[in-house]
Amino acid sequence: MQNQLPLFLPYDQVHALPIVLKYQKIFDQLDLSDLPEFNRGIGADGTSQHALLHAFLIRSLESLKTVPALIRFLLANPALIYLCGFRNQIIPHDSQFYRFLKKTNHSLIEDLLYKANKFLIEQNVLSLNITAIDSKPVKALTKHNNPKNPSRELKNKNKKIKRNPKATLGYYSYVPTTDPQTKKKHFTFFWGYRSHAVVDAQSGLAIVEATYPNNMTDEKIARKLYKKLKRLYKPQNGFIVIADKAYDVRDFYTFIVDQIKAEPIIPVNPRNTNTDLNYSPNGHRICSAGLEMIPNGIFKDANRLRLKERCPLKASKQIAAKYPNGCPCHSPKFNGYGCTAYQDLTDDARSKVQRDTPRFTNLYAKRIVVEQTFSRLQELLIEEARHHSLTAIRNANTIDYLALALVALAAVKMKKPQKIRCFRTFMKAA
Repeated sequence: MQNQLPLFLPYDQVHALPIVLKYQKIFDQLDLSDLPEFNRGIGADGTSQHALLHAFLIRSLESLKTVPALIRFLLANPALIYLCGFRNQIIPHDSQFYRFLKKTNHSLIEDLLYKANKFLIEQNVLSLNITAIDSKPVKALTKHNNPKNPSRELKNKNKKIKRNPKATLGYYSYVPTTDPQTKKKHFTFFWGYRSHAVVDAQSGLAIVEATYPNNMTDEKIARKLYKKLKRLYKPQNGFIVIADKAYDVRDFYTFIVDQIKAEPIIPVNPRNTNTDLNYSPNGHRICSAGLEMIPNGIFKDANRLRLKERCPLKASKQIAAKYPNGCPCHSPKFNGYGCTAYQDLTDDARSKVQRDTPRFTNLYAKRIVVEQTFSRLQELLIEEARHHSLTAIRNANTIDYLALALVALAAVKMKKPQKIRCFRTFMKAA
């Protein structure tokens, strides 16, 4: 079934409509030279791929969740049917929309974002000097994400979700328990993916992005994205990489410094250290009994160098003689080898980050930009997958990022740079 609504307005009146002016300025920023418009194989040309892309950009910026909702919106605004470029002002069957997202090579959509960003860099709108990375949950389109579904699966991570074979189980959020006697956290889980993005801390625009299954670590995807950023944009050595504590992985620091020649601004994750520990003026651990532990050798463990410290009552006969009744705090470990502790002595990229400086604090504060970017993307409904195929989800998400980049380009062309992040209101600046 085809959807058609005749357009009876004259050509000049069509182009004077506010909504047409808005999307004309956005579509004008697209370089579609590398995206084939029609099928040039055997058979009919089919539906214009350019028209379908235009329609999906409208879906993103109008926050329309489904293809049927998009079609209804176009039918209610027939001038946009004409502007998108659909033949004879006829909207194709919704299957053609789904096919576009599922069958289009994702690299072609990515290239459109790259071209837009290159122009923004040339206009000094987008900068590569200070970058921030983060990820956003993307819930799969499945009943298992419905909190009202009593039979949803939130435990078996090896389960394959029907119609969502690439979706995986992961945590959505957590809250600390209100019980002061325990440090247990309450996790909320979901099935789906995560949208990862490296964002310019100046403009708040995404430089590179990717969508992967939920079970892949943030740090692993971060490596992929920064390699891609380095290859495509060739930033100057020494640019800044800002990330939250989820990226506090020793090898990631080495990757940043040695492979992409950048500077890490990453806080320490509490899970990787114990902030409640006390040390003597000599730099040795103070045990739970209040005694200074004794060094017991330096050991190389994988890529770490660690100092072993031992219970002073077990390592020194002189100190043990002062405590004939044994451990003052009655530690159950005392009757064996005694308590041991380890200090990390590794002189690597992670240990060299100067976190107690005003510079670190000021730079890390810029990470809020990536959160603001994801907030805008949430308004574009990126947090909920609108399709089942991972390829379709990736293409839809990249179109969301592309839509924000095109709005920024349009604002620049209108000489209104203060509107580059105002996708709802940028046309009011005209």
